[in-house]
Amino acid sequence: MLNQHNLDVLPDLVADDFVEQNPPPGQGPGRDGLGQFLRQMFQAFPDLSWQVQDMVAEGDRGAAWSTWTGTHRDTFMGVPPTGRTVSVEAWTIDQFRDGKLAESRIIMDVLGLLMQLGAIPAPGSPSPQRHLRDGVGRVGHSAGRPGRSRGRSRDPDPVSVPAR
Repeated sequence: MLNQHNLDVLPDLVADDFVEQNPPPGQGPGRDGLGQFLRQMFQAFPDLSWQVQDMVAEGDRGAAWSTWTGTHRDTFMGVPPTGRTVSVEAWTIDQFRDGKLAESRIIMDVLGLLMQLGAIPAPGSPSPQRHLRDGVGRVGHSAGRPGRSRGRSRDPDPVSVPAR
């Protein structure tokens, strides 16, 4: 279903009162919320593909470690399209009722996703704190006097706009 981007089968696979215990940003409640979030993922990453790395099951419960990959072609989690291909790990613990997914807890590497998209600095790149310390991008930054603000405030936490 996920690799075919076929959301028409969601009613056959997911309970109407589905509960996501740890919903990703933007996911609403129930089966409809899951469908809406998946639609957003498929739109943002039209070549999105899931691969299960490992899975265990017992009774009505299952757990899986998976990786999804895709090329970022539309806004996702507030990040405009970058054209970058990402690979994101996710872990789920699921409970089934009457043969349908009734409850899930997904833990997705959102930090890794945002770093791959360039939305936040990766380790080793200049951090926002470095920009603040060096006076780069500081609101009120006085040209020719790095690190000095024209304002009277000596607020230790000034607003920063990362330098480009």
